Amino acid sequence: MTQQTSIQERTVLEQSTLATLTSSWSTERIRLNSAATLIDAAKAPFTQDSATAAREVIEAECGQLARSIPERAYAELHSAEAAAELASKRLLDSNAALAGEEQKLRNGAAGGSWVKVGLWLACTVACFAAEFVLTWTALCFVMDIPRFTVLGVLLGLAPPCGLAVLEVSLARLFEEPWQRMQLERESRRRWVVNAAMGILLGALAVGNGATLVHLAKAREEAIKIQRDLTTDDDAPVESGKFDQPAIDRAILWISVCVCVDGSVFLLLALAESLRLRDHKRLEASVSSAHQARQKSEIEMASAQSRLKDAAEASRQADRDGSLAAERYRAHCHYLIAEKNAAGYEVPLEDLINRAILRRFAA
Repeated sequence: MTQQTSIQERTVLEQSTLATLTSSWSTERIRLNSAATLIDAAKAPFTQDSATAAREVIEAECGQLARSIPERAYAELHSAEAAAELASKRLLDSNAALAGEEQKLRNGAAGGSWVKVGLWLACTVACFAAEFVLTWTALCFVMDIPRFTVLGVLLGLAPPCGLAVLEVSLARLFEEPWQRMQLERESRRRWVVNAAMGILLGALAVGNGATLVHLAKAREEAIKIQRDLTTDDDAPVESGKFDQPAIDRAILWISVCVCVDGSVFLLLALAESLRLRDHKRLEASVSSAHQARQKSEIEMASAQSRLKDAAEASRQADRDGSLAAERYRAHCHYLIAEKNAAGYEVPLEDLINRAILRRFAA
């Protein structure tokens, strides 16, 4: 019963010692069972030569263990320093990227307004509807096509769709050169673009003013016709009593005006939408840069914590290595003593007591 208990204690001690020595993160995983294997395979009791060989193997393994722990600690410290340096570089890069994105956001055009986009789109729809009504009524009458049919509606829709083509022409000729000129402060074509934009705005103002004048004249003629129709229902309206060319000119100017103005409103709405889109993209870039910097800060904190632990382990590596080697040496000597006790058929406790008494006697 005593021998079985001793074997169980030896097994538990051996497993706990090996687990303690080889499972630590700061210990290189080396084979530590060669001395134990040699002791188990040796014949008991140990001779002088076998005991000397076992001690040499034990000392070699203890030296290997004592060196492996500091070497592992130094390697971990070097790795932690490299990781901390890399994390610091990434943090600097993320800060620079964030500063660049914020600078782009500040230097970029001011964010557009959804109110302006909605207002200009409403004006575009109004101009499109006006041109559609004029075209739909006139062309269906001239070509004798019923208005409330698919063919009649498509016939009325075709000319107003020219607003989109006119919008593209205005963008290519005036708006896009104007926007590029705003970015190129020293552009030699600045005065050309300014002159072209001024001519366009002046022409639009003159055209809208002329349309209002012709429309006012047409209103006067319409009031005359309406008065004649309401005062004497039986008398036919004479064509000489109202100015038909004035009405024709008003319709012509209105048609031209709504096409050009609708194209301009569509161009403004699209430009404002692009500003909104660019502003949102810049804000998204800044938010992404913020998240990247936060991630870099977390990596930096983790690297610094790892570096601190590695530095602490490195300072204690020599002591931990010596302590681990002493524990392993004591474990192997215990196995030798147990082997000798089994060979002499003497209880291990008595053999230990004799060794202690012999040492004190010496």
